[in-house]
Amino acid sequence: MGSNDFFTVAYKILSYLKYCYEHGEQPDPGVINERTLLISKAQYVEILRMLSDHNYVEQSQLH
Repeated sequence: MGSNDFFTVAYKILSYLKYCYEHGEQPDPGVINERTLLISKAQYVEILRMLSDHNYVEQSQLH
């Protein structure tokens, strides 16, 4: 699997959100975004949509 496949990117997003939750921090869109994940904006939006559709995240968490 590549570093930009769905599962790898989803893991990175969820891991970051878990870290923020555990440390009482607000997620910073400058920390995890399409540029830092080295993916396209379309791919980033689609992955967030998929995670949101399955109730893993609220899209407002990273926008």
